[in-house]
Amino acid sequence: MKKFYLFVLVFFILSCSKENEIEPPFCNGTITELGIINVNPNSLSFIPYSGEENIYFRNENGDEVKFEPAFGPKKNVFQDNTFEITCDNGGVDYYKFIREQYAVSFKCIELNLEYYLNLYTHNSSIYPIFVDEFWLRLLIPPTENNISFPIFLNIITSFNGNEDLLKDEFESFDNYEFVDELELLNMTFNNVYKITDLENRSLLTELYFNKDYGVIGFKSESNIWVFNRFE
Repeated sequence: MKKFYLFVLVFFILSCSKENEIEPPFCNGTITELGIINVNPNSLSFIPYSGEENIYFRNENGDEVKFEPAFGPKKNVFQDNTFEITCDNGGVDYYKFIREQYAVSFKCIELNLEYYLNLYTHNSSIYPIFVDEFWLRLLIPPTENNISFPIFLNIITSFNGNEDLLKDEFESFDNYEFVDELELLNMTFNNVYKITDLENRSLLTELYFNKDYGVIGFKSESNIWVFNRFE
């Protein structure tokens, strides 16, 4: 009788633990329509621009440069996308969804630089669930004779409640150092995402960003440029 009760207890514990786990789907080759996958509203703060402003930066000598909108106001678009998931049983399931995306860009004629911001939903490769991904690219515009080597910032801005499930899969996406406070040319900024790329072949070696002002500074050919104002 004691063995019977012990068996029931072990079975109960194993059953409860499995109920709390999310197993990868059992694939049977189906195509599933997921509809529109919207960006989490909390992620929208990572693009603090309208795409209609001019943005001024200065260096330590007091020189000033202007970044102006490259392609007009901030875009909110929806794109058809597909992905597939391979399961433990060797099968593959297919998914279709409509991705929401926000994008805006700016260019500086004086420095021959551009930067692009994108925010969009990104699917997991293991489960049919999504994160929000933000990226920022600062670069010299490519030409027929010039290959661009951007300095870039990647941030997973929302796991949509699935961080425990997805953090290992997306761990390599975040590439920044976060600092609570940073001083650049006697100006203090809070909650800064910092990128250092000393091997960048375009000599864009530092990039600084926060959600208050967007790009707050960058280093180009040993010259540091710091956000000054919007107009």
